[in-house]
Amino acid sequence: MNDNAKTNAENNIDLYSNVNKTNNVKKTNNTDAGPLLPLTEVPLTDSEILVKSIYYPDGVAVEKSKILEFVKPILGFNDLKKYCILNINKEKNLPFFILQSIENDKLCFIVADPNYFFKDYSAGITEEDKELIGLKDKTDAVVFVIVTVFKDLYSSTVNLKAPIIINVKSRKAMQTVLNNDLYDVKQKLPISNDKSS
Repeated sequence: MNDNAKTNAENNIDLYSNVNKTNNVKKTNNTDAGPLLPLTEVPLTDSEILVKSIYYPDGVAVEKSKILEFVKPILGFNDLKKYCILNINKEKNLPFFILQSIENDKLCFIVADPNYFFKDYSAGITEEDKELIGLKDKTDAVVFVIVTVFKDLYSSTVNLKAPIIINVKSRKAMQTVLNNDLYDVKQKLPISNDKSS
């Protein structure tokens, strides 16, 4: 899937919640992938749920239609199947997102588009996996990898061996383990700490 970079960029706009901070409930704007919107206070609608996170302890309003169902759970978290993707502060222009559990507000993962850092990354999805998430067209797939973030960002790693595949149409997702030796579970991010450049 060498078109992942383009696919992810196009599909993310409709996939994650762009958090809009308020005094009471943090309102989301799911159609804008740009900077945070001005402060407003908007009550939850019938089509939204309040999702709490260690990053947003007061909660964020997330459209129910944005909730992802993991048909093949994240490794080690078999009982937790519902997640959403929250936006990390876009004002800092970070290429990372929050994969937040709906069922456990203390559980979340930092994820990233692998093609942002590794241009040739290709998550070969098996026919069986495609069937599990109802994927008929590869352009409906978004691929993320889990990031292990260290205080020193330059030491952070990504798990390229076990990507997360999301069907943006069905909202079904899975973590799969690639059956090859091309990728590592602790691949260092190719970012430089050289301040002279």
